[in-house]
Amino acid sequence: MTQLSPGLKTIARTVALLVLVSLGHTVVGPPQLPDPGSASIGRDQQVQLGFKAASQVYEQMPVLPDSSAETQYIRKLGKKLVATIPSQYSWPFEFHVIPQKEINAFALPGGPMFLNRGMLQAARTDDEVAGVIVAVA
Repeated sequence: MTQLSPGLKTIARTVALLVLVSLGHTVVGPPQLPDPGSASIGRDQQVQLGFKAASQVYEQMPVLPDSSAETQYIRKLGKKLVATIPSQYSWPFEFHVIPQKEINAFALPGGPMFLNRGMLQAARTDDEVAGVIVAVA
């Protein structure tokens, strides 16, 4: 098992805290899309937090350039998925690929999303990749 650096541990704890806070809300009636601005911190703060955390990811691990085939593929697929979300419920999603063989993916507050090359290679269809994106979003 890989040890996380202190910066990534902080990111993981922040994401876990946001997940725990969101689990405390009970939905009654038909399912509704969450309001991206209804968390304990504002939408703009969440976006800032996510982009700050994304810059730490870039400092601590390799990330494929935007021009790579994998990154272009995941951005094209991500753009299709984002197009189905009403704008008031969406984020400024960004999609990045980490050149690691492990099957993994994670999202940060405010929209940055990272998928490992191993996950892309293990997926047999675009639908499987899309399912991972939706699951981590």
